[in-house]
Amino acid sequence: MPEAASFEYRNCPPSQRAQAHGDKKLADLFERRFLPEFRPAFEAWKKTDSLNNPNAPAGPQLMAEYRSSKTDEAARLNDQATEVFERGIQGRQHSDGERSGHAEMNSPCRSE
Repeated sequence: MPEAASFEYRNCPPSQRAQAHGDKKLADLFERRFLPEFRPAFEAWKKTDSLNNPNAPAGPQLMAEYRSSKTDEAARLNDQATEVFERGIQGRQHSDGERSGHAEMNSPCRSE
């Protein structure tokens, strides 16, 4: 589990437990430690009344508002890697084509 997601996972349940036990001060302490990008999903999740609503998502990470800069970066790097891989395939195909053409021209079995 990535460090940021792990931090949020570890801190979200305690904040909800503190809230459920009426300890607003402790709940607020945990919530202040969230990364800014996590807050919109957490606030949306709280509105689902997750403590009383059995149909609420299991956590903020499952909300449409959840964004992770690390997930976005991973997607960008994956796209970049795919592009480099495709260029490598094209380069190999071009190289193989040049070699096979060169081999045919110098082949002793070539008919004139």
